[in-house]
Formats: sequence, structure tokens, C-alpha cells
Amino acid sequence: LVDSFVTYSDQYISVYLETYIFNGGAHGNISIQTFCYDTQKNAFSNIREATGFSYKDLSEKCKETLIERLVSSDSSLTKVQKETFLESINTEVFPQASNFERFTLDKNIVNIYYEPYSVAPYSYGIQVVSYKFK
Repeated sequence: LVDSFVTYSDQYISVYLETYIFNGGAHGNISIQTFCYDTQKNAFSNIREATGFSYKDLSEKCKETLIERLVSSDSSLTKVQKETFLESINTEVFPQASNFERFTLDKNIVNIYYEPYSVAPYSYGIQVVSYKFK
């Protein structure tokens, strides 16, 4: 299965592609690819170019949101479960380019996507973190 959508801002066109492949087992695998095209420069852009956020800023914003959503708001989690979540979040949201490759822009909102297993178990689904920019 493939799901896709296109969003626009004044300067950018964003494309989201999600593929689901079932090869057997308990569930299939989800893969996300995104593309952000700068219509003024006629070139693809990364998240820093498109939003003006540094990787450090993105990391801090995403960590804060994901920790609140996945850890702090769930009082049923054990200490070990909380530590596991925090380890995954800290690894996947570390301030480096490869951790912020999956994003789309919709007007002045940036949406950052994390595939299942990257920051949370598969059952939590795709995690999306959204912020206003510019």
C-alpha cells in the first residue's frame, strides 16, 4: 500500500510518501519518504533551509513534545518503560541532519515524522511533531 499527499507554502512544495509492506509476521513495515522543493531556487531543500531552525532548535522542540506526549502524560508507564522511551527519543532526536529528513511544510507549519519503532513501539504508530516557523 502507498499513501501520499502534497502540501504547499508560499515558496515550497512538500511531498509525503508512506509505504506499507507486509512480509509476514505480526504486522507489516511502514516507511516514510518526504521531499521539499523550493520553487524560488528550483532545488530541493532541507529542513534548516526551509524553516530557519537549527538542528539544535529542532532537537529541543521535538524532544520536549515527544517526552510530554509519550512519557510524562502516561502515569501507567514503569520506570524501565520511561527509560526506554527516553533513550529512543534522545537517540532519534539528536541534533543531526539525518534525524530531521522526514518533514513536510504546510503554509507556516513544519511537520516532522518519526516512523514506528524510531521513538516509540510500533503500536504507537507514526509520531508527528508540528511547529510554526517564520
